[in-house]
This record gives sequence, structure tokens and C-alpha cells, in this order.
Amino acid sequence: MKVCTTVIITVLGASVAFGDQLTDDFNRADTTYSTNGAMIGMGWNTSEPDVTGEVWRVSSNEVQCDIIGATDPAILYNAAVPLDSEFTCSADVKLQGAYGGIVFNYQNATNYYVARIRGWGGLYQILRVVNGETHTVLSETTAPEDAFSGTNYYTLAVTSDNAYNFTLEITKRGESLVLNPVTNATDAAAAFAGGYAGLYCGSNSGSPDTRFDNFNVQTAIQSSTQVVDYFFRADTAYSTNGTLIGADWHTSEPGEAGEQWRIQSNQLECDVTGATDPAILYNTAVALDTNFTYSADVKLHGAYGGIVFHYQDANNYYAARIRSYGGVYQILRVVDGGVHTIINQSNPTESFVGNQYYTFTVTSDNAYNFTLEITKQGQSEVLNPVTNATDAASAFTGGYAGMYCGSNTASPDTRFDNFNLAVMGAGPTGYDAWAAGWGVDIGAEGDDYDEDGLANLYEYGLGGNPINPLDQGTSPEFGVANIGGINWFGYVHPQLSDPDSGLDYHLELTDDLAGGAWTNAGYTVTGTNVTGSTLDLVTNVTDTVAGSKFIRLVIESL
Repeated sequence: MKVCTTVIITVLGASVAFGDQLTDDFNRADTTYSTNGAMIGMGWNTSEPDVTGEVWRVSSNEVQCDIIGATDPAILYNAAVPLDSEFTCSADVKLQGAYGGIVFNYQNATNYYVARIRGWGGLYQILRVVNGETHTVLSETTAPEDAFSGTNYYTLAVTSDNAYNFTLEITKRGESLVLNPVTNATDAAAAFAGGYAGLYCGSNSGSPDTRFDNFNVQTAIQSSTQVVDYFFRADTAYSTNGTLIGADWHTSEPGEAGEQWRIQSNQLECDVTGATDPAILYNTAVALDTNFTYSADVKLHGAYGGIVFHYQDANNYYAARIRSYGGVYQILRVVDGGVHTIINQSNPTESFVGNQYYTFTVTSDNAYNFTLEITKQGQSEVLNPVTNATDAASAFTGGYAGMYCGSNTASPDTRFDNFNLAVMGAGPTGYDAWAAGWGVDIGAEGDDYDEDGLANLYEYGLGGNPINPLDQGTSPEFGVANIGGINWFGYVHPQLSDPDSGLDYHLELTDDLAGGAWTNAGYTVTGTNVTGSTLDLVTNVTDTVAGSKFIRLVIESL
């Protein structure tokens, strides 16, 4: 059973759930047209915030997009819920210009999938957009009812059961009749996984060009919890009290007057005045596991700035940080207040400057392996040549994530934005992980989905295909060998090489097939051939003294 904890954050009158689901009905106060996606609400970002011809606003409890002279489509995406390989995303779309729809697996402004409709003819498509060019994955030109009239809202719903199979259903809002005859599409190129979902406006023939409502994204991400903070709220005064920043925020040294934090212009600022230790602000809403992804935007004004993770206390944590005026970046393990450099690379692709936000993204798939990627905010080029680090000392697990300000050369020393932490559970293992990978529900261990006479668990244990009756995996082999003048019966069976397979293999013997008892005795395991592949081979021998002997392989879950 998957247990999910959801963090609820309220902003601008909208309740937004972060974790496995996000819903936004845009029922809040009107805003003016802007290229700043944060004006729409928590988590929203525009794909090209510097393009003045692509503007968005909330008006009459819907989102409106207006494109004025721009040549690229306008995209508004929400970074609160990263997509998994299994998801559903939907939105209501009303056309005024030619094109409107939803994006998914959004990577950046020029790489994403889009499901879109066109008025005045009824074209609908799923497109794969790579480096700004389009490739049609699904296209249907037969006009459905009303040819997507500009008088109606249409609900576009995209579902994915793995990374590259998509189902698109288009209905009139509030109705169930599916208007598009072809609903399925597969991207054979397997271009994009992960990323985000959002809204797509692809024309400049009206004002506004496209209206949107009722955005919803639901993922199957194996997250135990997620917390997101965009600091989009009223300014605060400088303080050593982290709770003034928001719920669950704490300063590492609340009694240190020289380490102060505040909210200013919808970002977080830190000012270090005379203190010798770095200032740290951490969030206790989510405790880290061994598997997590954490990102935040950092703008330098003083010398050092970055993020902390596996934070234990003011003297024990990991930090990823950059230094301006030369471009050093590091992952540090800090123990008892001392510093040990795990990664130190002083030659990034370009120096870090003080007038630029940089996005730090740290991922970990176990306790002590970390990947750090540093990019300019909103861009995809990774600036640090060495991205991987392993802490052989295995210092810290658990703890929390937060912000790091390590200098006192300016005021403020460092600015931060867009805190985003997702802690993943371990996910399914063993049989459950194997069973989930076939694209269909094959059922329980004892079921026989392909009706080939072999239960699912045995298909798993023998390396078979549970949805193909012609593939039962690797069968045991047996025969008689004379060793030292004595005949021995040998029985060699496959065994999954993964030590975490969750399976036990053993033999059972009987001398009476009609009514005798089967026992796990009377044989010897003489060795295992470790093949280096999915299956190893285990050799068993038994004597041939009895007039008859029957052997069977038993595979059981531990």
C-alpha cells in the first residue's frame, strides 16, 4: 500500500495540494497581464518570462493568455508536482485564437509534449516538441462536433501509464462524449519523461487568445511527502526567528543576532552581520529519506550561498554552495563545525555572478550518493562539469533541507526562491516491482495471467514473461553423472541474481508421486554459477540409490 502525506498551502485564495495531486480552479482576485507566472499563483511559471508578447492574467476566475506579436507559443507550467511515468493531467480550454491546449513532460521552453486543439476546422494533435521544432505524434483532422467552437470550454485530459504511451480524451466541459476518434498515441522516440504539466496558448489572433480553467494534475509518484515554498507572501522584517518566514521554518542559531532572514519582494533574503558561522534556515515539514530531490534558486550578493541537506544541527550537515568572483562550487560535509570538501571544482563553464539566480538541484538515490546540477534559473545547461559525489564516510542520514548563507560582505548577502523538496519512498521491490512493469495488472503471485500453467511468481523467479504464454523463462536442467564410480543425479535450476529478489529457492523430493510426502531433504547444493546476468545457476545433486525418486523446484516469497 502506498501512503502519501499531502502538504496544503493556501495562496491568493486558492487551496493548492502539493504531493501527488495539484488542483487549481483560479477562483481568486483578478490580476493584470504579466510575464511573471508567479502572479497567477503558487507554483506557476512562464516558459519565457522575458518575452513581453506572452502575457497571462487571472480574470473572472479563469486564466487568460494574450500573445502580442510573439512567434513562439506561450506556456504556463506548474512546478509544484513533478510528473512521474504514470499521471493524469487535465484542463478546460476555450479558444479565441487558433490553438490552445495543455503541455506535459515539460522540460523547458523548447522541449515538451503538447495536446492541443484548433478552432475553425477541428484539428487536434499530440505533438512532441524538440529544440523548438514540432513533430506530430497524433493528428486527427476530422472535425468533431462544433469543430472546437470558440463559444465552448473543452476539457482536455491526458493520461500516461508509462513514460511514452499517452491517451487523450477531449470532451465538452461537463459532458462525457469523447469528441476525438483516435485517443491513443505512443512516442517511439521516447523523448521526455518527468518534467511538469501546464497550459499552452499557440496563436495571436485574438485577445485574449485562449482561456483556461480547472487545471488538475495527478501523479503516481512514490512520494511520502513534498513541500514547496515560493515565498509568495507579505514582506517581513529581518529576524532571527525562522517562524516569521513561514510555518516549519527554523534558523540554525536563533540566538545569533548577526544571522537574520526576511521575506522581501516575494523572495527570501539573508543578511549576515559580523557572525563567523554561516547562516542556515531549514524546514522541518519534511524529514529527508535516502531517496529525495531538492532544489532551490540562489542569488549571490556576498561571497557564498547555497543549500543544505541532511541537516542535523548547526554544526553537522551537508552543504552545496557556490562562490562568486571565481566560480567555485562544492559539496561539503560539515562535522562538528569543521568543513570537509567532497566536491570542489573551480572551473565551471562560466563564473557565478551576483546578479543572476542559479538553480541548485540535489538528488540522492541512497544515503550517500548525491548528484548536484547547477543551472541558471529557467535554463537547462548544467554549469558544473562534475555532478556526482559520494561520501565514503557515510556521515548523515535523515535530517532536513534548507538554505545556506556563508558570508557577510553585502546586504543582503544572499537571496533565495522556489524551495522544492520531494522525498520518495523506496517504492515497490521484488515481485511487486517486477509485476508493475508489464503495463497491465497481472494480479497476485499465485495468479496465472497468461494462462500458460505457470503462476506469476514462478514466471518471476525463472525470468519469464507473465503476459506471453510462449515465454516461461529458463527451465531447470537435470541428468545423471558418474563421479568417482558413483552415479549422481544432478538438478540445475535458475535463480534471480538480485539479492533483494525476495525469493527462496529449494528442492523437494519424494519416492511416491501418487501419495508420498514431499520433503526438503535428501539433496546437496554443490555450487552456484554467478553469471553476471539476471539469472544465476544453482547445481544440486542427489544419489540414485532408490528405485524411483521425484524432484520438484519450489519458489516462495520470503
